[in-house]
Amino acid sequence: MNTTSVNGALPAGGTGDLAEERGTIALLDATLRRRDTVFRQIEQHPEDVGLVARMAAVSALFVALFGASLGVGKSLGAVGAGAVGMPLLLAGAILVTFPLLYVFLVYYGSRMHFTQALGVVLVSILSGSIIMAGFVPVVLVFNAALSNKALITFLYLLILGNAGFHGLMAFFKGVMFLEGGKLSNLRFMILMAWSSIYFVVFICIAQLLGRSLGFLEHPLANVFRF
Repeated sequence: MNTTSVNGALPAGGTGDLAEERGTIALLDATLRRRDTVFRQIEQHPEDVGLVARMAAVSALFVALFGASLGVGKSLGAVGAGAVGMPLLLAGAILVTFPLLYVFLVYYGSRMHFTQALGVVLVSILSGSIIMAGFVPVVLVFNAALSNKALITFLYLLILGNAGFHGLMAFFKGVMFLEGGKLSNLRFMILMAWSSIYFVVFICIAQLLGRSLGFLEHPLANVFRF
């Protein structure tokens, strides 16, 4: 019986190296259908800052589109607050929590380079942002057809939860890939603890942005209120 390890053959859907596929569409296709290609690129090119920058830029764009769509039909200020606030929210949470993640991974024996660890986190963010972007037309319909704020907030929370879940799965798969397909119980606990810290920091930064950008007047702000 044939078996395939995490570091084994690529799944059906393409075998191209991302170094040769510079387009954004190729990056999105790899993230959705052959994510191992992205992880292998991160593994084989530990200092590929270009790939990290591309993932960050595309993620920011998709998240901005999602944030802006939440304010459509409310006010121009709500659209702007979402387009600016959502990317700042994700970037701020990463900047605050990533150093802690890297320190603990290295402290407990991880082989990952700094850029590799950041790349895995950004694969996770990109995976979630693609889902957010896919929900943009749905959100526009919600805003046009529904008037119940509690129901709309609940639907927004479901969308964010869906994006977060898929992003978290991509994060764990990426760490496993770069660690040779194995994840010790200790390292699993570290990743779970960091994910929880990231979530709390995400909410706290949402509160801070609300006070500085007027984000608390944005429809999504109800999700982040304590």
